[in-house]
Amino acid sequence: MNLIDAMRTEYGRSKRFWHWSLGFSLLLYLLAALSVFYSAGWGVKTIGVIAFIIQILLFFSRALTGRHFSLGEQIRRLAMLNDGLGKSPSELQLAKLKEKIGVIETDEPAYVGPYYESKLPVGPKRLLEIVAESAFFTSGLARTSVYVFGVISIVGVLLVFTGLIFVLKTELSQSNLDAAAKIAVISMAFWATGDLASTALRFNSLANASEKILDQCGYFLTQAGDCRDEAHATAAEYNCAVIQTPPIPAFIYKWRQNILNEAWRNRKAKASTT
Repeated sequence: MNLIDAMRTEYGRSKRFWHWSLGFSLLLYLLAALSVFYSAGWGVKTIGVIAFIIQILLFFSRALTGRHFSLGEQIRRLAMLNDGLGKSPSELQLAKLKEKIGVIETDEPAYVGPYYESKLPVGPKRLLEIVAESAFFTSGLARTSVYVFGVISIVGVLLVFTGLIFVLKTELSQSNLDAAAKIAVISMAFWATGDLASTALRFNSLANASEKILDQCGYFLTQAGDCRDEAHATAAEYNCAVIQTPPIPAFIYKWRQNILNEAWRNRKAKASTT
């Protein structure tokens, strides 16, 4: 089994369900805002039923996001150990993975080359360099994700605040003012403390942790000896940091891919000329 293609398959599935969960959260926000205009009758009952169904769908989409992301991370760890330390997964592990993954499906061409760039021989130092490469890309992608989700959240809050000021300066009836105030409260809760803002904070933690791990790898790679204990500890620390965040959106990866690739590949050439 091609571990890289299997990993991409599971990451792709987790991103797909995560996008669905964001969409369901947005629908719940819109329903909550719409419910302000209904205090009784079939309107509020219909909204309640639809909201209940969406909450169920949201629960399952989040659960499936976590399941596929966790499985993708499991495959990534196996691929990292296989490439870095030469530890191939057992036949039992592969059989269990195939049963869980099912059909391997990815929009990208089948991967045939080495996934990691390290030219070091198999061993702890190679594992450290692989972790460094992973942490470098994760840090850059997570930092961009912070900006994207942070800006979206801030823009949402500003739009609500601007709209509320506009409403207050407009001559409206008391009932309309009450409705506007309720919608503003719901909107502020969604944009300021909802999934988008929370996601931005989690990506910020991942970016900081990855940058710290990258510095650790850089230090250990300059030390004498094989650094076996340091390599295992650093790889475990990186794995723990990644598993606690949602998958990085595909459009951010495609947006930053070329820049990050060039920066990583040219790091040694630039260092040698300084």
